[in-house]
Amino acid sequence: MNVFVLSMLVYIGMFSPLPYGEKRSSASRRCEALFRRYIVFCGTGYIWEHLVGSQSRFGPRPSLIDPWARSVATLASQTDLSVWDGYTDQAIEDHRESADYGAMVARSQDQGILHLDDLRSLAAIDAVVADLYAQYPADGESATFVASTYTDRELRPVDRRRRLERRIVYSTYHYTAQDPDLVARFARMGLNCTPELLANLHAAYDSMPPKLKPYYRNTQFKLTLNALPTEVRMLWRVEPVKEARDALPRPRCYLCEAGEDSITHMFGGQCTRVARALQVFSANVQVDLSAQATGAQNALASALLLWSRPHPERTQAMVIFNSSVWFQRCNFFAFQGNNTADQTVDRIAREATLNWRLHCHVPKSKSKYGSAGTRTPAQETAARALAHDIIASIDHENTIVAYTDGASRGNPGPCGAGAIITYPRWGAAAGKHTEELSAGLGRGSNQLVELWAIGMVLADIET
Repeated sequence: MNVFVLSMLVYIGMFSPLPYGEKRSSASRRCEALFRRYIVFCGTGYIWEHLVGSQSRFGPRPSLIDPWARSVATLASQTDLSVWDGYTDQAIEDHRESADYGAMVARSQDQGILHLDDLRSLAAIDAVVADLYAQYPADGESATFVASTYTDRELRPVDRRRRLERRIVYSTYHYTAQDPDLVARFARMGLNCTPELLANLHAAYDSMPPKLKPYYRNTQFKLTLNALPTEVRMLWRVEPVKEARDALPRPRCYLCEAGEDSITHMFGGQCTRVARALQVFSANVQVDLSAQATGAQNALASALLLWSRPHPERTQAMVIFNSSVWFQRCNFFAFQGNNTADQTVDRIAREATLNWRLHCHVPKSKSKYGSAGTRTPAQETAARALAHDIIASIDHENTIVAYTDGASRGNPGPCGAGAIITYPRWGAAAGKHTEELSAGLGRGSNQLVELWAIGMVLADIET
């Protein structure tokens, strides 16, 4: 969406705010319709308001860019916003009812005539209104525009524009549409979402560190919106009519083969194997993820980060565990049935623990492991022990494991790629064995051959 849709609108947005409105014919609604048609899962999994805006609130990473907010912020940031400093909500409304404002709107709507100064002024007024509407002052008080928030010369122009854009998005979408939709969704799951719990949910997403891979955050995001394609969620393909669909037999859970394949079963404490795996994982990483520790209403609320006591480390652990459960459900248990309870618990806990270790250790430059080529003997010993622990935690009996590398003499220079693959006892390979791959690639860069090694592995697995 950001690449293929917004790029077509960037040039226009530099000169004219995209028409915004509730009608389907407005530019903003047409963008949403285009997005819903080509990108959104099932057409109903998300609403636009959840997908745009700041990383400091509930949403995916990366978030979508709203074309209307981007165009308004781009044009408004080209004006002197300090002329609006101190304006209250009532003062700006009085200005919008003035004859001068009406004449400016009329001029901007003349067919075939582009009044760029007028369009910039209109965008500035829209930005000021958005800031004022986002303040929500107490009864008897007035919202006041503080221009210095968006004119700080210590910030780069692009950063000032982004700050203004985030404010416009928050004012237009989040408080008025995103939060009420979340409350309604939680209510349909039987969960009571108070303003305090909702604020804690946003704080949990804000606490996810940039180093956490987008996959984890985005899986958690989809889980909260019931947009993960479980078998129950995908019954619409079999029966489009909801009343008839609700009467169909429920598809079995791939993990315990007892309950239904739905997020409420898997993550709501009904799947005993997932519940046991969560306990094992919590013990492994020494982070208590029980509903009692998070202060959640029940296991489902705890999995959805609807907590009364926010905790950054606990948030990261829960997100990694939930994503690990979903990854294993899709890539292993959906194809490998008849697993015992202990096997299922062990595999999920191993996967989550490994992901925790890979994504939550201190960066090498600040860790006891040093960097390759400059390690001391003590760091070398510690690094080897860490690698041994990570490799030992992998279930080699049921997992294809690949070790890849590439190198060049000079960058670029003569280069080559290599890989070692260990195959388990199941699948097309039909028997546990190891394969060694190598390729000389002539002259190239180190980055090229490292990617080439991964490609060799994928090609070998396919064949």
